[in-house]
Amino acid sequence: MTLIVDGVIHHLDSDISHKLASKTYLSISKKIIGYTYNAVSGSIASGRVADISPCLDRDRVTETAVPKLDSLNGMKIDTIFFPGKDDIDFLFISEKNWKVLKEYALFPEEYSMRLELTTLVVKHKKYKLYSKGTVVYKT
Repeated sequence: MTLIVDGVIHHLDSDISHKLASKTYLSISKKIIGYTYNAVSGSIASGRVADISPCLDRDRVTETAVPKLDSLNGMKIDTIFFPGKDDIDFLFISEKNWKVLKEYALFPEEYSMRLELTTLVVKHKKYKLYSKGTVVYKT
């Protein structure tokens, strides 16, 4: 089955110490990947984009005119796992994927993204995420 992560796109102002990671991320509860799969910094969670939409509950600062965002649905995506403090970890969008996504004017804090993640690579070992069911995590 799959792990669905649905949340606001955020931007980190400090440097990331992983060459594949952009500074753009979604947050996720520690129990979902970190604890359950013993993920370590730099683990790669992969899947596809299910949906991207403006955050309707936030003030939009930027007016944009871009092609329909649903053209991005189905795009393959890699995220890089970084453990956080307290109960939250981070899934940084890969630099390769962010180069495509940013051209659609997806400004952090103004858009949300729904990802369907199916695999996780931890220290060269590949796992199917939640192979017997579907987990939905929404921030």
